[in-house]
Amino acid sequence: KYAVNNCITITDENVAQTVAMLEKKYFSNEPIIAGECATPGIISLIAASENENIKNKLELSDESNILLIGCEGDADENLYKKLLNEGIKKLI
Repeated sequence: KYAVNNCITITDENVAQTVAMLEKKYFSNEPIIAGECATPGIISLIAASENENIKNKLELSDESNILLIGCEGDADENLYKKLLNEGIKKLI
C-alpha cells in the first residue's frame, strides 16, 4: 500500500558550497540563509538534473514543478559561518 518509487542519497561533499550558493543568490533574487540540513534537497535536484538517466527516471523537465523545503536557517551560527566560508572558497 505504501511505497517509495525513487530515493536519492548524497554525501556531505557539496553542503558548504550549496550554503554559499544560497547566500550569494545563485537560485533567487534574495539571499537565502540556510543551514546544512536545508541543502540536501537542492543538492539532489542539481545532481538529478545533471544526470540524464536520473532526470528521465524522475520525469524531470523544464515544465516540472518542484517543491523543496529547507528546514533550518543558521541554527548553529558558528557552523553556518564555517560552512559559508568554506563554500565561498569553492565558488571562487
